[in-house]
Amino acid sequence: MKSEFAVIGDIHGEIHSLERAIDWISDWPADLIFVGDYVNRGAHSREVLDLLVELKSDLGDRASFLLGNHDLALLDFLNGASPSSLLAHGGLTTLNSYIGSNVSDEPFSQMRNSFPTTHRRFLNELDVCWETPEVVIAHAGIDPTQPASRMRKDLVLGSHPSLFEPRVILPKLVVAGHYVQRDGRPFMSEKFVCVDSGCGAVPGAPLSIVVFPNREVVSI
Repeated sequence: MKSEFAVIGDIHGEIHSLERAIDWISDWPADLIFVGDYVNRGAHSREVLDLLVELKSDLGDRASFLLGNHDLALLDFLNGASPSSLLAHGGLTTLNSYIGSNVSDEPFSQMRNSFPTTHRRFLNELDVCWETPEVVIAHAGIDPTQPASRMRKDLVLGSHPSLFEPRVILPKLVVAGHYVQRDGRPFMSEKFVCVDSGCGAVPGAPLSIVVFPNREVVSI
């Protein structure tokens, strides 16, 4: 692997972690891949999406933003699905970040009707993976039993614990978020890296950035 790129882990509404990462992200000269799960759990999903919309405009082709299962739960809700899945994913904090104390008698309709167009467009344009001949990056990784699948159910919604097994056979390096590492450090093996260090899921956990090909970890 010759070219450099950096992967930013799950954010989960933690705006202060993202703000602290901005200088590093803005100065990085090569590809940046955000691995998804920007919303839910943390208190500031709206502010996170505000900042990511701005970053996407500023960084242009240097940045890729991937779809996480929490982002999909929000998008499905906005498109009319029952709020039960969003709430099960920690979406009450997301609702609060958008409608706050100005809640009406119909908070779910209020959320759908007032949701910013720029945020909806950002969510709709999220990619399911970023791939080169040497690496594939997706929120949930790939299914080792079907390594060629690039279906959303595998890359975004799937759960593939066998990725952590030392003897798992993978066709190329796989990088994912999704699987919370409660020790606050990304998981790394020869063929698999998980960059979710618990930001927004574990109190006080950092937002992690992993720089490839050297696998340098930046904890913020």
